[in-house]
Amino acid sequence: MGAVVTALVTRYRNRRQPIAYKMETIEIFKKNPELISLQAVLMEGDKPNFTADNFSIARITLINKGNQDIEQFSFGVTLKGTDKAIDIKQETPDRHHKIKVLNPVGLSTPTTELDFTLEPFNRGDKYILSVYFTYLDSSSPIELSSSHSTKFVEANTETDSTLRLSLASYTPSILLLSYLLFSSIYFLVILAKYLLDMFREWWISVFKIY
Repeated sequence: MGAVVTALVTRYRNRRQPIAYKMETIEIFKKNPELISLQAVLMEGDKPNFTADNFSIARITLINKGNQDIEQFSFGVTLKGTDKAIDIKQETPDRHHKIKVLNPVGLSTPTTELDFTLEPFNRGDKYILSVYFTYLDSSSPIELSSSHSTKFVEANTETDSTLRLSLASYTPSILLLSYLLFSSIYFLVILAKYLLDMFREWWISVFKIY
């Protein structure tokens, strides 16, 4: 039984870690079909101005809902279609938590692929990224990916997602406790049967003597 318990605990600890994410798109400027010549003018320092038909912000929240602390978590954000990232803003829990942007992004270097590292990404840590991007007619869904053994779990609302992820995290523990309880009951049944057989033999031997 000990080997089975050890295997269950090891499997629980080594499961793919759930990373909760919430993604919100905020429309800053959207082209009006009735005012075709109207465009957004974006500026970056003393560089030439950049015009865009549509301009939005993708606000991405990541929370480590797993049971392990991650010293350095690498992940990527991929934009689809005509979407082009032109700037990034970040929010960290404190000065000891850092977001590193691994590839350049700006008005002069728009990109569809963004790579980051979160240092550290401990249990319960929350990071927020704001990706400023432009697009032509309509924006496309943003894709998250990582080389780590993790799975991104969408959180529709903070309360619902926390409850859902908490239940998912505790399910292996519930199964383990159920197994231990069943094993204990089974052991007690076997022990009771053994004691009953011993008592029966003792009773028979005493009856034969007297």
